[in-house]
Amino acid sequence: KAYIDEHQGGREHYLVMFAYYQTEVPPVKVVNNKIVPIDETVIARDNVAIRFAPIRAGVNYSLIDPINNPHSACGFIGWTQVAKHFTIWDYGTNFQGYIAPYSDIDALEKMLRFYHRIGSKAILTQMPAHTTGSAFWAMKLYMRARLMWDVKLSSRDLMNEFISVYYGNAQDEIREYIALLDKHYDKLVKETPYAGYIWEPIYLGVTFDKAIIKKMENIFKRAFAKAKQEPDLARRALIEKRLRCESIFYRFVILHSYIHTMPLSKLKPFYEQFKKDTREAVTIAYKNGWRWGNNKMEDFLNGARQRIERMEKAELYESAENNPLKDCEYVKQW
Repeated sequence: KAYIDEHQGGREHYLVMFAYYQTEVPPVKVVNNKIVPIDETVIARDNVAIRFAPIRAGVNYSLIDPINNPHSACGFIGWTQVAKHFTIWDYGTNFQGYIAPYSDIDALEKMLRFYHRIGSKAILTQMPAHTTGSAFWAMKLYMRARLMWDVKLSSRDLMNEFISVYYGNAQDEIREYIALLDKHYDKLVKETPYAGYIWEPIYLGVTFDKAIIKKMENIFKRAFAKAKQEPDLARRALIEKRLRCESIFYRFVILHSYIHTMPLSKLKPFYEQFKKDTREAVTIAYKNGWRWGNNKMEDFLNGARQRIERMEKAELYESAENNPLKDCEYVKQW
């Protein structure tokens, strides 16, 4: 601090300590039912900031929710007893499903207000930096940016403002889609082991059954129909592109978990359109692991294509003209 004051005109600098994984637990204890520092040596000086990264938290809830996010809630409670300044490293995605939409809209508002209240000096939100085409990526960037400027704003109001402009004639369907997601995630939390953590694989058939996928499909069919009513051809094309990006998720689930339920006559064009749309959206990875060559969208597409080829061969071999037992007499006797 003395060096900075002397050589850099007293600029405001902070030494930052990372509270993350092994260092996430704060150096505090409970005395007479009060949380206090372990001793005076752990109390941060005025030019020290704690960089808190709640890696074990769930994105669907406030990070200070003691029921659904006990690790981060305890962390924040403890660290605010030993430090005055914070820089936050939080998370704006699910690392096991970049393309999976989830609703952190209400939690986002609560957390940014909390960061402001505890004196946060900076916020870094980790999202899928190496890929676009993730769920609602543009809307969430917009909402975070606006709330960082003014934490008194309403996240739901910002969401509706964005949807009105970004999706045009299809805005009502997008709102319906988000309402469907809100209801579905509430159900998952209550009825399944799903807890909203950022490492849970939420693009699987066990999480999104065929009934919810069908509802999503119907919503997007209506959304595309509404988009076609846009008289400005350039704007119509832009809205349709955005809808194709948002619809990547439910189609991914179909190819991942329900590919066997679709007849080949529909499956092949479905796959080709999905491949085209993921490339248009520059969806490089569908979940974390891209650095090591894993979980890339191209790998998933290749796997789906091979599955379709096997289905074609199976259909060919099972057809009557290729079946040596087509008269079934031997089978009946056996």
